[in-house]
Amino acid sequence: MKQFDNNELSILNFLVCYYIGCEKTRLDENDIELLHTLKDKIYTIKEEQYETVWQLRTHNLRLYI
Repeated sequence: MKQFDNNELSILNFLVCYYIGCEKTRLDENDIELLHTLKDKIYTIKEEQYETVWQLRTHNLRLYI
């Protein structure tokens, strides 16, 4: 499975937020709910990747000390 980097996730998050707030898309409530779920999932993935990177950096720092 391909992992997205932080820039790709940020772009996806921006697009989802744009479509949620854009009046031209004419989304029904189900579509908006789906987009909110997608936005939350993107946020969760970003947090998990950040925590993983932070843990690896902390672990590597301990190896050098």
